[in-house]
Amino acid sequence: TLSMLVSVMMCSVIAITFLLYPYIRDKEYNGFEVKITKMLPLLSLPLLVLMSIGLGRRFMDYGITANRLYMLTFNIWLYAVAIGLWLLKARRIHWISISFTMLVLITSVHPWNYNRIYQKILVNRFLELKAKYGIQQKDLDNYDFNRILSKMPPKDALTFNNTISDIQSYGYIWSRSVLGENCQWVYHNDGRKIKDVDGDLRDSYEMDYSYSLNNVPLTDGYK
Repeated sequence: TLSMLVSVMMCSVIAITFLLYPYIRDKEYNGFEVKITKMLPLLSLPLLVLMSIGLGRRFMDYGITANRLYMLTFNIWLYAVAIGLWLLKARRIHWISISFTMLVLITSVHPWNYNRIYQKILVNRFLELKAKYGIQQKDLDNYDFNRILSKMPPKDALTFNNTISDIQSYGYIWSRSVLGENCQWVYHNDGRKIKDVDGDLRDSYEMDYSYSLNNVPLTDGYK
């Protein structure tokens, strides 16, 4: 994606600056590579703008997630690095590692880190849709997925489905505290029905776990 490419590019700019730092500090040396290194942060700003536009579209189309919050924060930090390197002519670089460390501590270690914020958003979204469509706990416990999703417009069905999937991704203990101890929800590919191997939509799906022992090599085991 664009965000990944721009991030790799900016990390390369930072790495080049660190590698050439002894030459950049030498006021008597003003070689071609030093001049280019001092200009790279300024040249990277248009790409950072494109990265911001891409992230903005993601937020508008798909909403907030923890990963997008991290990418947005990283994007803002890259702006600060690019502008700082250009203004300081890359003669001071220790602040880059210090600011990055502080950013990681604030966004990941702080009690109200981005994952905790996203968990709060997921719970509010789940409770809101649950109340809006009158979904009972017994519906979540009894595999009534199609009946639940059929109550909703396709957009809300997909949102509800993805919200539960994201809640479950945070682990069994926390997800059960939100969804209920006996919730049996499983992710639906299209938010409403399950697709079979031929790509057709089905209201139910039968899973066959049978296999032939002749096709599975088994060791003799410990004797």
